[in-house]
Parts: sequence; C-alpha cells; structure tokens
Amino acid sequence: MNWKDENEIAELLRLSRNNHTIKLPVENFTDIFIGCVDNLAGFFIPTDNNTPLVLRASGIQLKRLSLVQNNLERTYIGLLSPRHLIGRNFLTMGRDFIHVATQINSRDAFHSDPESWWNSWIELTGNRISNSTVNGYWGELYCYLKLFPLLSADLKWDSLTSGSRDFSTHGWDIEVKTTSQRTGRKIKVSSEFQLSDPTRTKYLLFLRVEEFQRGIGESIDDLLHAMRSHNLSNSQFNVIDEYLKAQGIPEGHPGRKKSFKVLEEIVYTVDDSFPRISPEFFVNGQIPSGVFGISYSIDLDVCNKSLVFTKFLETIAN
Repeated sequence: MNWKDENEIAELLRLSRNNHTIKLPVENFTDIFIGCVDNLAGFFIPTDNNTPLVLRASGIQLKRLSLVQNNLERTYIGLLSPRHLIGRNFLTMGRDFIHVATQINSRDAFHSDPESWWNSWIELTGNRISNSTVNGYWGELYCYLKLFPLLSADLKWDSLTSGSRDFSTHGWDIEVKTTSQRTGRKIKVSSEFQLSDPTRTKYLLFLRVEEFQRGIGESIDDLLHAMRSHNLSNSQFNVIDEYLKAQGIPEGHPGRKKSFKVLEEIVYTVDDSFPRISPEFFVNGQIPSGVFGISYSIDLDVCNKSLVFTKFLETIAN
C-alpha cells in the first residue's frame, strides 16, 4: 500500500468535512477511502457482506454502512473514530485494517468475520470496560425501568441508535449521568450537542451509585431480567441486548454481574440558567472554523433547579 505520511493522514481525517471522502491509493484497489460520515472519520473498504455490524470500544467503531461513491451505492466496512480521538493508535489500527481487508491471504476471512479481527485488536491494545463505563450503562437501564411504566410506548431510548440524547418522549428529553464518586457532582459532557436543543424541554438525571457484593443492589443482568416483567417485546429486549454487546458488555461479561445501589438521584432542568456549551451560543449558531471535538465538565452544585428523581416521576405520572 502506498501509505502517505501518518501525520498527513491524521490531519486529513481530523479536518475532513462531514459526508466527504478522499480516495486512498492502495495497489489493485480503486475504491478505498478515508473521510467522515455522521461526524465520525476513518477508513472505508468495500465489502460484499451486507450483514449489519456495529462494534464499539473507547469511542472507535467498526461498522458496515451504505455509501455512494462515483454515483454508485454499495456496502462498505468502516473503521471510524471521533476526529478528536485520532492519533497514532488509531492510525496503526487503520493500517492493519486495510492490510488484512485487501491481502489475498487474509481478506476472505476478514470480510466473513471482521469481529475476530476487531476482538484481537481490542485485546492487543489492552482495552477494558472500565467501572465508569459499566456505571453509565447501568444508569441508563435504571432510568429506563423507572420511566417505562409511566410512559410506555411514548418513551424512546435514543442512545440505542447513536442518538445525541439518552431518552426522549413527547416534548422533552432526559440525559443520564452516573458516577460512583463519593463526593461532588461533577459530570462530563461529550459534545456541544448533548445538552442542546432550544425547541425541547431537557432534563439531566444525576445518579450516584455504590458497588456492592452480589445480593445487595442490582446488576445489569438484574435490570435486564426486571425488564421482562414490563411487557417488553422480544424485539425491544434484543435491541437492548445487542446495544450492550456493541459497547463491549455481551452476555456473560463480568461487568454485567456487578451490583450497584443508588445513593443519590437528582433531576436538573436544563434551561438558560444551566451551565453548558451549545451551538446557539456562538455567533450565528456556528462553531468557529477549525474547532471540533468539544467536550467539557459541569459542576452541578451551581445549579438551582433540581428535584429528587422520585418527585420527578410523580410529576410526570400526574
């Protein structure tokens, strides 16, 4: 492969416009690209395997998607990353991604089972599901179980499909932030869009949890089991289970056995007085050119409009 300087590749990926691709010179292949799709940048290789695939770890994704190149629509497999996370590790992974997907002695096995290649890289790079990651998905499940009996079909779990919010219903959204820190109420926000939408009422649920020995508290598996009693259809349950698998927490993963108990649960109203970064705060609603990958932290102790979660649930039930 005629691989350009890694710094040049990194710069092209970080500055690539959304839904724009650049052909990458690879011997005997004319339709391998780098570029950006849905605000994720990376490498795209054509494939004849149309089976749905989305694998995620530490912000990086391996997924199959449909792209139009040279007025021809076909299926590609993409190795993708948020632009601000593009560095040496991702570029090294990208080099191997292209190599195994194009070499005659490896490409058939790769295209039929890319998950094996993915898992070997995740193991090689030492990626592990952290406690904070498990906490986060536990918090989403906990919130869903509390809201579903009250809202039923009106409740949408948007983050299951890579939405910019966790949950939504008619007229309002709610984000969930979970921590096991004993003190403070500081949270991390992953983008300028996460708490942004002036057309909708938005809330933020802050959960403080503590890990306990099994038998005290509830685990992810316990929460999934509880969902069965809420008349959740098999298809809905399977979507949730596949979501956890894609996040690196498949059935049997030790993280699904960790039990947590809620110590504090507070709902904050995200309004004009709530500290946040949002596109409408910039001139003409446009983030300055060259600025990307915005993430920031918030100290919720400065927020005044809050309600314990049980009172919030009573409010929406009435």
